[in-house]
Amino acid sequence: MDYKALLAYDDDKYGSDFDPTKNAAEEAKAVDSPTGRLVIAILNGTVPTRAVGPSGSNSVEGRVLDLHPALNAEFQLALRALEQAHAERNVHKGNLLLSIRQYISNCHRTDTASRTTIQRSSLNQWRAPNWAEKLKYDPETGTEEKDGPTKQALLLLAISDRLGLTVNSVPDPRLGIISSPRHEDHPLLWMEWAAKVTRILPKGVTLTHNGYPYERVIRGFRRFAPLFKEKKRGSAKAPSEDADRRACQRHGQIITMGIIAQTQRYNELIAQGGLTVLPTPSWDVIEFSPAMDEMECAGHLASRGVTTTKVCDASQYVYTWLEHSDETERDMQTRILINNYRGHARQRPESQPWPDNLAYTYNSSLARWMPVLPAAEATRSVVSKPSASTNKGGLQPHNMAVPPATTVAGNAPTGDILDENVDMEEPRDEEDSSRVMETDTT
Repeated sequence: MDYKALLAYDDDKYGSDFDPTKNAAEEAKAVDSPTGRLVIAILNGTVPTRAVGPSGSNSVEGRVLDLHPALNAEFQLALRALEQAHAERNVHKGNLLLSIRQYISNCHRTDTASRTTIQRSSLNQWRAPNWAEKLKYDPETGTEEKDGPTKQALLLLAISDRLGLTVNSVPDPRLGIISSPRHEDHPLLWMEWAAKVTRILPKGVTLTHNGYPYERVIRGFRRFAPLFKEKKRGSAKAPSEDADRRACQRHGQIITMGIIAQTQRYNELIAQGGLTVLPTPSWDVIEFSPAMDEMECAGHLASRGVTTTKVCDASQYVYTWLEHSDETERDMQTRILINNYRGHARQRPESQPWPDNLAYTYNSSLARWMPVLPAAEATRSVVSKPSASTNKGGLQPHNMAVPPATTVAGNAPTGDILDENVDMEEPRDEEDSSRVMETDTT
């Protein structure tokens, strides 16, 4: 297999949240870099067993080879190579996985203040493959041994079985990675992750009496949280212009969520502004202008295909998001704005156009699981007053005595079981010390 030729192309078919390298010259350079050559040699099985090390000493046979990517393009090449090797059942894929894991471990061991840009970028991008086996260190032998199925692997298999997507005892790989889910992954996977894996729930998500979040809340989170994704801060002392931009984005997010929380306000703004809701949904991050107002925010939603019924369906999640924001907001004027929106939301009936439990199908063109919406004649609008609260507050959705069942249309390809090699301690936002908006981090 000519990995050098194949790795020069990236179709980004896995829909990563991280943008692929845009500079074609850097991608070409990565293939011919020391890291690129080593990756190709590992997968081709042509790495010398006793290569000369950096200090002139011979390496020990069986030693895990060190990767030292100098550019983000080089690390991305290694990740693509690993995915490709697994798809092709390359017998040397385990060696490359060990090298990448060793590099990531070295990045973690490096003091935070001393990490290079490429180390920080690599840590943000790394996700343990869903097919990798968990390794356990044996202190008696001093070796790493393969362990049995992880808790996450068993959870994923149970989800796949429940949805009828398991083939030859292997869950559908499109369901997602339960140890580190992404917004495009299946809602039921997110619910199990929230109930049984994470210790930090995303902002706007709470657990109910049975230990699970409402499926409707997860739908709202998956739809709107990606629109507000923020870049990580590089230092505690950000330039004033960066602080101003963050304040602007924060203000725009609150206005947008306030519109959604009021349910009918979005309809009013669409009518007033003559806005057109695009037929194809997108999850592009919103960039608010310094002079943003409700009309601009509504325009951003319409341009991303957010329908009025979707806004109604997400009102529970959004109300709780505002509640959580109020708990940690320091600026008094912003808190007043948040509570004004919450007050308006409480005065309006909460219309739920869809049932809490829906079926989902994988949309290949959007690269994510999408709900199968009820037929218009079968749609019921349920009106309820926001009286009770979930854990940590919020409007109360419909009854949910047991974890929701979800069915999926279509056949599923085969895949493999995932690994637990992901640190679930997620970075916390300075402006929200108890919750995170994004969970696609390590």
